Amino acid sequence: TLDEEMARAFMQGLGLVDDNGRVRPAKQRKLSQIRQFCEILQNSVSDDVDLVLDAGSGAGYLSFAAHQILGVQRKKKVKIIGIERRAQLVQNANNLARSLGIDSAQLEFICGDILHLASSILESSNNAVVIALHACDTATDEALHAGLSANAMTILVSPCCHKELRPQIDRHLSSLRKNQTHLDDGQLAFLELGRNGLLVERHAETVTDLVRMLLCQIVGYDTQITEWIGTDHTHKNALIIAKRGNTKRATIAEKRRRLTSIARHYGITHQKLAILLGEDKLLSTILRDDNDEDAISVSSANLLLRRRSGVNNGDISGKARRLPLPPSSLSFTPLDDDIEW
Repeated sequence: TLDEEMARAFMQGLGLVDDNGRVRPAKQRKLSQIRQFCEILQNSVSDDVDLVLDAGSGAGYLSFAAHQILGVQRKKKVKIIGIERRAQLVQNANNLARSLGIDSAQLEFICGDILHLASSILESSNNAVVIALHACDTATDEALHAGLSANAMTILVSPCCHKELRPQIDRHLSSLRKNQTHLDDGQLAFLELGRNGLLVERHAETVTDLVRMLLCQIVGYDTQITEWIGTDHTHKNALIIAKRGNTKRATIAEKRRRLTSIARHYGITHQKLAILLGEDKLLSTILRDDNDEDAISVSSANLLLRRRSGVNNGDISGKARRLPLPPSSLSFTPLDDDIEW
């Protein structure tokens, strides 16, 4: 198990176990999540992985565990880098790593935001992996964008606190209620679901992750969403797994049409990952005609950048030029204060 592989010293340093090596009762669920996530990580990366970026690393639990599993246990020449906005957590994590004899070439924590640090960190890697565990709300989108724009080999992201789409869905439901005589069967069914706040909340979470999955597929990543741990450990147990793939133009066009259809159905006009990838026009023009070519070919410039890097015939699986950084006004959304991932 992961407990047997992790060094007792860093587990003690992070407060996961006491001085006798016993797991602290309050940390049982957290340790179970670390164990399970790292199991997925080591089964998802190839032997040539050279960098793991932990986006929103918090106290460093996952970063230290990834170093132990990949760098120590599997003896890979891989560097683990954690990005975290809270300076004290970054200082604590770096101090612990140095006290354990782990130098910065193996494990390092950097203070800052994902949006503007990730690109420079990932540019030197040909086989990077981006991970994020419970990055709050649109921080998940920024972690996904970091991996997609750098053409990372694998992206593993467990979302948390889906807040962005709920207000948009609520406004759309309000509009439907005012025009019930002209609704089709799908709209009437959606309106009925909207009578229950809990169901709307859960539906908004599902739709958010569905939009994210389609956007990853549009950029050319083989993407799926799965449950990575039981709900007895955490209710935030969805995991987006995106791997550098082999996507044809026709498939990309169809994914765009589906995204536009979903946006229209739920009244979505903006979404963070879509904005970062340059696909936001698909959402902001949802009232346009379905046959409007401009509405289904928005980010061709982004894809062209990737193809000009030696990728032909719609196959965008190779190492590609990085996409440009988004405007600085789109700032990183910090994690909730009580989450220390």
